[in-house]
Amino acid sequence: MKYDFDRIIDRKGTHSLKWEYRKDLMQKRDIIPLWVADMDFEVPLPVRQAVKKRAKHEIYGYTLLSDSYYQAVLDWMEKRFAWKVDKKWIVFTPGVVPAVNFAVQAFSRPGEKIIIQPPVYFPFGMAVENNGRQLINNPLKLEDGRYVID
Repeated sequence: MKYDFDRIIDRKGTHSLKWEYRKDLMQKRDIIPLWVADMDFEVPLPVRQAVKKRAKHEIYGYTLLSDSYYQAVLDWMEKRFAWKVDKKWIVFTPGVVPAVNFAVQAFSRPGEKIIIQPPVYFPFGMAVENNGRQLINNPLKLEDGRYVID
């Protein structure tokens, strides 16, 4: 599959958090919104086809994770990182931010200190504070165009 990464897709009128709410969130409209991992590329055709196929069913009830879901994760980890993962190790989360909150709750107690190393996605610090932990910032240093631990 070939993608046109130079094609600009107008997202006005789509309630795009990234583009339509810049003024509300950042008090400016003339900024490039790099603070959110929202891609401006079209969804790959196989993904669009799979979503359309599923949407044809009249009921969108609760589902469980399929064997193919787990197999995709296992295959990805082995192919990408040469790491054989046991299916029992896989825990589904609805996103990275909820996963960070779960990790804070699982591996620390209220009042304990947790270090983050900015620059980092701002919800990570919120996950620490919103769960009653103390946030310790240990900013990374920019040296020769790379961030390093101080």
